[in-house]
Amino acid sequence: MGPERAERMDAAASAQRLGVPYSIHSDAPVTQLAPLFTAWCAVNRLTSSGRVLGEAERISVTDALYAVTIGAAFTLKLDTELGSIECGKRADFAILEDDPLAVDPARLHEVPVWGTVVGGASFRARRSVRGEECASRRRQRSEWRSNSSRRQLKFGQYSRLDWTGAEIEERK
Repeated sequence: MGPERAERMDAAASAQRLGVPYSIHSDAPVTQLAPLFTAWCAVNRLTSSGRVLGEAERISVTDALYAVTIGAAFTLKLDTELGSIECGKRADFAILEDDPLAVDPARLHEVPVWGTVVGGASFRARRSVRGEECASRRRQRSEWRSNSSRRQLKFGQYSRLDWTGAEIEERK
């Protein structure tokens, strides 16, 4: 690929400057299925060694949150049904414990998930879930998914899972 191409990889800022609609999302199971982690990647663009990869392609937290919500819904041609909280759209969204616009952008992926709202019903995560914990849970689940007999055994242990993989309980 080379260093010059790598700097332009996932060119969200260029797309934005050119007025091209874009979304940011996971390529699960290759990358984490964690929208805040994905947003953190687009905002910070840090390699595993801590080097910024493509400074010019960084986007703001606001733009990253837009890209994982409304931008993703637009890409899927579902923006009339989901992606934002509006009358007539599905009431499915995550409830965060911190304001992602108020935290240090370097810590965006650490914002805890309080729970979710699905179809208007709220479900609280049994404990706060952070991005790194989500990744660990996904690795564990992918291990048992590869073995079908083990999958059937394990699946019964979870009553419900939210998008972060956290066990949830219905709030009464």
